[in-house]
Amino acid sequence: MTSRVFLVLSLALLVHACVDNRESFYIEHVKVLPEFPDCEYSVGDPVSPFYNVDLNQASSVYGVFYVTNALMAKEDYANLVAESNGIFVERYEVYSQVGNSAVVPTEEFPSHHYIPPESSDVLMAQLMSSNVVETLRNAFCVEYKLPEIADAIANGNSALLSQITPDNTPPESILSVVRYFGKTQGNIDQETQKFSFNVQPYCGPVGGWAPCFENPCFALCSKTVVAESCFPGVNAPNNCAAYLSGYSVRVPNPADPDGPAVDFCAAHCTGR
Repeated sequence: MTSRVFLVLSLALLVHACVDNRESFYIEHVKVLPEFPDCEYSVGDPVSPFYNVDLNQASSVYGVFYVTNALMAKEDYANLVAESNGIFVERYEVYSQVGNSAVVPTEEFPSHHYIPPESSDVLMAQLMSSNVVETLRNAFCVEYKLPEIADAIANGNSALLSQITPDNTPPESILSVVRYFGKTQGNIDQETQKFSFNVQPYCGPVGGWAPCFENPCFALCSKTVVAESCFPGVNAPNNCAAYLSGYSVRVPNPADPDGPAVDFCAAHCTGR
């Protein structure tokens, strides 16, 4: 009877320890992504409610996580302390799901970071690996070459539009779930809760390619400034002009169709 009671109490203490573990080492929120050209982030950056991701441009999606170690610091008695309650973060697990289905199985990546006791810091981790992005791109996007699209727009070849329009619309939101693991200086295992964050995916320019074909001068001749990004395809939704910026297309001269080809913008979009 005594052994049985001891076993029950031990299990109860173990469960309680796991709960305390996640309450003392946890992810609080996600920060906005850093801006180009510095691409630096800090604990003082504002919180981000979600990330926008262009599946056709992104290779992988990183997040900046604000992580807290709430363990109380141990006192140092003449430098003989073997446990400071600082946490050495060693790895993290991540998976993304559409509805209740995981896009790919849970993935694990190394992490090398130290968080002192009773403090917080920012850690970067992959929200969506290249494997996840590629799987979603294959499911919801259409492969295309921008020079071919530019030529089709300039020549009024609207038949290409149906070929570059995805049959399946990406879901409004994808849930990415992250959890960090580590050990204290005294080699006690620590892990955060599973933290969920929304990623809003899309394929290609916001609004689709149709507006480009409807307004070729805007698509090909607009002086849209393309902002450089620390993470291509993330939090930088672009219109078609931004996608096609820099593509110079030559077409027959309207005034002399049999003569040499001329620049589309110079021939058709004067004043642009």
